[in-house]
Amino acid sequence: MRPTRGSADSAPEMIFSRIAFVLLVALTASIAEAQVPASELHTVVPRPRTIALEPYAVEGVAETLLTATLVVPENRDRPDGRTISLHIVIVPALTKGQKDAPLFDLAGGPGIAASVAASWYAADSTGYRATRDIVLVDQRGTGLSNPLRCPELEHISKLDDLLDPAAARRCREELSKNADLTQYGTLAAVHDLEAVRRVMGYEQIDLIALSYGTVVAQIYMREYPHNVRCAVLQGTVPIDEKLPLHHARAGEDALQKIFDDCERDPACGSKFPSLRTEWKGLLESFDAGPVSAVYSDSLDRRLVTIERGPFCEAIRSVLTTTPIQRRIPFIIHHAAQGDFYPFFQIAPPDSSDSPVADGMFLSVTCPESTQRITSDDIENETAGTFLGRYRVDRQMAACDEWPTVAMSDEALTPVTASIPTLLMAGGMDCVTPVAWAQQVSSRLSDSRVVVVDYLGHYPDGLANMECYDAVIRAFLHAATTVGLDVSCIETMTPPPFVTE
Repeated sequence: MRPTRGSADSAPEMIFSRIAFVLLVALTASIAEAQVPASELHTVVPRPRTIALEPYAVEGVAETLLTATLVVPENRDRPDGRTISLHIVIVPALTKGQKDAPLFDLAGGPGIAASVAASWYAADSTGYRATRDIVLVDQRGTGLSNPLRCPELEHISKLDDLLDPAAARRCREELSKNADLTQYGTLAAVHDLEAVRRVMGYEQIDLIALSYGTVVAQIYMREYPHNVRCAVLQGTVPIDEKLPLHHARAGEDALQKIFDDCERDPACGSKFPSLRTEWKGLLESFDAGPVSAVYSDSLDRRLVTIERGPFCEAIRSVLTTTPIQRRIPFIIHHAAQGDFYPFFQIAPPDSSDSPVADGMFLSVTCPESTQRITSDDIENETAGTFLGRYRVDRQMAACDEWPTVAMSDEALTPVTASIPTLLMAGGMDCVTPVAWAQQVSSRLSDSRVVVVDYLGHYPDGLANMECYDAVIRAFLHAATTVGLDVSCIETMTPPPFVTE
């Protein structure tokens, strides 16, 4: 399974693996963009590295990866003030000779640590590291880079109200003792990445990003265009998007597509012939008040109260993966009959820990996205959706408790560049619709949007997922969209609907 590090909606699944420490001396690699056009860059030559590398052990991994720590100012306008130690993990290339440009993987969330993908690159998808180093930098505020964790916000059930403002206020007060929460935005993280590139001795780098990570990638491309050889954006978010304003509409669109697919599918359509009516009735039952349902597991059996807001947000959040999408008709049908057991399988009422550092999530989204949303925006974009205003109102209330600085128009300027860019988009993406990828692509002169019809937000769950990675690796090798063979995308079909 690919690492799912796109957003706060789903925990990542990582499998640790091994790598030989003997490749330490072969780590640094690059080639000057002034000498060779980006589209022709393949191998790179060593440049001086000015940071120490150490062996890095990962739980369950037999061999050793590499790690480094780079100390940067928390506030670059105050270089003598508080500092942040950036955690860097390197999965070295398998080749011992000349190497391709290193690949920097930018995680999503915001709030997910990039380093959690180390084992996937080391073992599950060695094709990416066959001829290049993989560089994973925990963005400031995540992982081991001064994480901004909010346990009260993160350790909750999907049936709890998310982003409680009082808990956000308490977290702000605690984190502010050791961090300036206005210094953990995307632009600061981009400058951190540039600092890592320099000390590692890389001339040009390749970027691969998912969801919020695509915002980081675009801003890096805007700020340091000559340092990027090529970029892969998956589940693309425009720089000026007002998250989570469009979650409700995108979720509604994805759900309606599921209904359409079920109606066309003989097995699903015959099993659930009244699916839309059942969904409508289910929502009406929530409108009448909280719904009680019996939850049981191996340890206990109890009555659980479910409110409409958390229920609808839970449904929207689990739409991120294709396998869960194919269970939705079954879940809705049973819930409409008062049986919430299938729903509890994907949204258990017990609290669980989130992989997202919610303090970093708020430090990024509040000033850059959420607090730019207007009342008219909410009314226009959420009307007629099953989620309605719930997610936007909850996030805005939490942001009212968080310190922010106003964003300038310049900071929100979309990237316009000739950097070769591949944009992978899911036709069933309930978070980042295809139109967003097309919008970003329209400003990139050497770019291509590849749509995978049945793919959700996370790149997982379809037949022949090997095709997805093969297309990306072919692009990274060639550093151009010209002549890119994407014919295998047609073989990426969804699993059957769950009907029993």
